[in-house]
Amino acid sequence: MKLHGTMPIPAARKHGMRQFRREYLSVARVMITCPETGRPVYTHLNVDWETFESTRIGERTIECSECHKVHTWRRCDVDLDEDGIGG
Repeated sequence: MKLHGTMPIPAARKHGMRQFRREYLSVARVMITCPETGRPVYTHLNVDWETFESTRIGERTIECSECHKVHTWRRCDVDLDEDGIGG
C-alpha cells in the first residue's frame, strides 16, 4: 500500500532519504524552465513519482507565465518540484 503524505523521520532514515522521497511523498509539481527567461514555470500538472516514471509524456505546449509565449516541452524538459506537494 502506498502512503500519501510523509512518514515519520525514523522511517526515512531506515529506507534512505532518496527512496523515502520517491515512495512516500504524495505529489510533486511538474515544472519546466522558460527558454526565454531561464525561470521555472509550473505546467499546472501534479504527479507522484511512480506515475511520472511509468507514464509516457509526448510533446505538450504551455503558455508561459514568465514570458507569455507558447513553449513546447517533453518529459526530458521536466523538473519535479517536491516543495509543491499538494499543488
